[in-house]
Amino acid sequence: MAEQTPATASGQRITGLLIGLAFGILLYEGGLASYDVIEGQLLMRDFTFLKVLLSAMIVATAGFSILCRAGLAERKTMHPSLGTHLAGGLIMGAGFALLGYGPASVLAAAGAGYPDALAGLIGILFGAGLFARSIYPVISRRFLGYRKLDRMTLPDLFRLGECSVVILVIIVLLFVLWLITTRIV
Repeated sequence: MAEQTPATASGQRITGLLIGLAFGILLYEGGLASYDVIEGQLLMRDFTFLKVLLSAMIVATAGFSILCRAGLAERKTMHPSLGTHLAGGLIMGAGFALLGYGPASVLAAAGAGYPDALAGLIGILFGAGLFARSIYPVISRRFLGYRKLDRMTLPDLFRLGECSVVILVIIVLLFVLWLITTRIV
């Protein structure tokens, strides 16, 4: 990857903003800013949310793989731990249960002007600030490092090349999407 300069950093921010706006519009148009669609997915009555999510995962998996191979993106991994997964799952689950929106769908719904999403977004921003300033410093040493794991990617896990794993992941996602679309599941 090329060295970062102020010009490339600015270009990356603008690109990120444009991609984020496009993503928000696609979420809204896909119905994922609707509380009813999210509730329908949670109650296993309406699979619109899962269909859009799986489609996005297919496009992202293929696109990111292509960008990495072209040298335009870089794959980075972290050392996961049971503590980070538990903390993240609890925070995400509590927020989802209280608000009825996930992080991306609340942004799309707030952008569409839904009052409940706007209030929720303010709560998310306040909670993120509170977490960063007060909670994270306390739990980072005691809890987040609990049961650290080695870095592992799917190619490492399955002992296959990256291209093979990308193709397998896309096939599995397409199969699940087909099952949901044909109402077999």
